[in-house]
Amino acid sequence: MPDADLPRLTFRLAGTLCLASMSCLGAQQAGFHDAPASSTRLVNPYQGVAAAAAGRELYGTNCASCHGSNAEGSGNVPPLAHSAVQTAAAGEVFWFITTGSEKDGMPSWSALPEQQRWQIVS
Repeated sequence: MPDADLPRLTFRLAGTLCLASMSCLGAQQAGFHDAPASSTRLVNPYQGVAAAAAGRELYGTNCASCHGSNAEGSGNVPPLAHSAVQTAAAGEVFWFITTGSEKDGMPSWSALPEQQRWQIVS
């Protein structure tokens, strides 16, 4: 993978991990970290270079302290650069960032505005 793709991958992974494994009421089949099947149909309305640049900054501020500046993870915090987040749907990552997972130590980032959460996914 080219080094230029690492920041985008980092943010997508960060977003996915941020949406830990909490189940959603009414979910018929669990997806990435128990994301409801409906999350796979969510489309990122903030895709593109500008969103990725904003997401990179937001990741540095909100996610890098746990997941690492290069998404390498640390201790019991999983890496984002080389994990299931790479194949997760953008909507599943957004759901995980929003929901979090208390049991896995992943906070909910629902207090961040929706646009910022999508930018992190970008």
